[in-house]
Amino acid sequence: MKYSLLFLFLMMLHSASAQFVKPDGGGSIDLPSDHLSTEQRSKIMQNLEIKLDSLERIGAISKAKAIDVRFSWPLRAESHLFDFGYHGISNFVDHNSKFPSVLTDYNCGRRTYDTNSGYNHAGIDFFTWPFGWNKMDNSEVAVLAAAPGVILDVVDGNFDRSCSFNNDSWNAVYVRHSDGSVAWYGHLKNGSATTKSIGEEVEEGEYLGIVGSSGNSTGPHLHFEVHDASGNVVDPFKGTCNQIESSLWQSQRDYYDSELNALHTQSAGPVFNQCPSPETPNYKDGFLMGDNLVAAAYYRDQLQGQNTTYKITTPSGSTFRNWNHSSNEIPHYSASYWYWSYPLPTQAEIGLWTFEAVFQNKTYIHNFSVSDPDTKPISVYLESPQNGAEVLETSQMLRWVPLADADDYEIVISKEENFNHPVVEETLLNSRDYEFQDLDENTVYYWKVRARNEHGTGSWSETRTFNNGLSVSIEDESKELPAEPGLSQNYPNPFNPSTQISYKLPRSAHVQLKVYNLLGEEVASLENSQKRAGTHSVTFDASGLSSGIYYYRLQTSDFLEVKSMTLIK
Repeated sequence: MKYSLLFLFLMMLHSASAQFVKPDGGGSIDLPSDHLSTEQRSKIMQNLEIKLDSLERIGAISKAKAIDVRFSWPLRAESHLFDFGYHGISNFVDHNSKFPSVLTDYNCGRRTYDTNSGYNHAGIDFFTWPFGWNKMDNSEVAVLAAAPGVILDVVDGNFDRSCSFNNDSWNAVYVRHSDGSVAWYGHLKNGSATTKSIGEEVEEGEYLGIVGSSGNSTGPHLHFEVHDASGNVVDPFKGTCNQIESSLWQSQRDYYDSELNALHTQSAGPVFNQCPSPETPNYKDGFLMGDNLVAAAYYRDQLQGQNTTYKITTPSGSTFRNWNHSSNEIPHYSASYWYWSYPLPTQAEIGLWTFEAVFQNKTYIHNFSVSDPDTKPISVYLESPQNGAEVLETSQMLRWVPLADADDYEIVISKEENFNHPVVEETLLNSRDYEFQDLDENTVYYWKVRARNEHGTGSWSETRTFNNGLSVSIEDESKELPAEPGLSQNYPNPFNPSTQISYKLPRSAHVQLKVYNLLGEEVASLENSQKRAGTHSVTFDASGLSSGIYYYRLQTSDFLEVKSMTLIK
């Protein structure tokens, strides 16, 4: 308790040192919604019944069993998306059959809708945010199977840039589970649906498509709808106004799932163009001395009075700007954004700057650079993947912080630390990232980048490594997988200055492994990526930290465990 009180006291002091600053712009956005007409819904139900009967007759699907199905999260950020979060919920299931505007969600709130024609919203709408149209066009948010099952139907090829209610058909995948329930995944992007056919099995977490706006929809979102074995709509959220025995989610999220989805630096405030034109984010991560800097934050489920402390820090660690802000305009924003404009000094410090936000006791950091146009480029800062990361794809996006004075970049990738025999040598790159394809199995790669302009070539960046752990050997596959997830005690403990932290996964999962001090402040992020089933180990290097007790936390969609460790120098 004393540590919690101390943490709150320090947070109050930190907030007190930063004055409230009104944003230069921002607010809420129009949230997407959808509608299935009575005729469309009846047609879908009849079609699924026919498919189910056919699969049962040929023995391709088993009869429903009394099995307790629990859903995992149905969305995933793809590897080329670098935001902290990517979604919000615009509508839950409406539990009040009356209409119009007679609304009751599972928590007895009004975060749902009905229509004058008598339609009560029967699913959950997960919209992509920020910049849903850009996320759709760039295929940045995937739809996943929330539970294992058999595909009853796949619909694709329909127009996917709907902006209003209509009678168009959507792109969708329908999955039948072992207990007879069926999940609908609707409004997918045209051409993105799984290539699996009717009757084929899908595993939990398997790719089904990309979030889009096909059919009767007003913007990109996933409509996730569940029916029980009798065809009745089921709301998986347990709440006061949905008195089911237990939540159907493996880990039910809070009704107000408040998070900072993205933190960006920009050349100007964002522009939300008329639907269906993609938004204009005006992202900018490379500035020159004297440029105008726009600092922007994008939230989901922001509540009235929730405070955020912002700070912009120079390369030497001094504070350029420090301010706080909380929305007091409306009680709840499903999606909100705010931005502030600051001119950089004409003799601004050259190097890597940081834009930091502390929201709900979490720290978010966005890096950007400031350059002198009259000199050769400074050393490039590598951004992703993290040094020593294990990647699970056959290709990997390598990303760095851009320099405003760079004409182009050079990247070198090798399987050797000395780069004697590089597998990639690319020059004249005009973007801040490079997609490295056809990775070899279980191989460590080394990479570095440098920039060039009319004044010369900059020095190489630091060298980073990553390894492809996508495939395993036959011997590894024969090993028994862990029955349950778990976090092991670090070894050695106490330690100085590094220690090993191991954890196990019974199935593939997105893993976050973070380290905190006694004040609850995050001091290191060791894992934040998809990991395969099995046992994993990561090294925590505390060279820059002082002696004391630290906590490390492992979190997946359905598991959370915290342990302590002691650093003695």
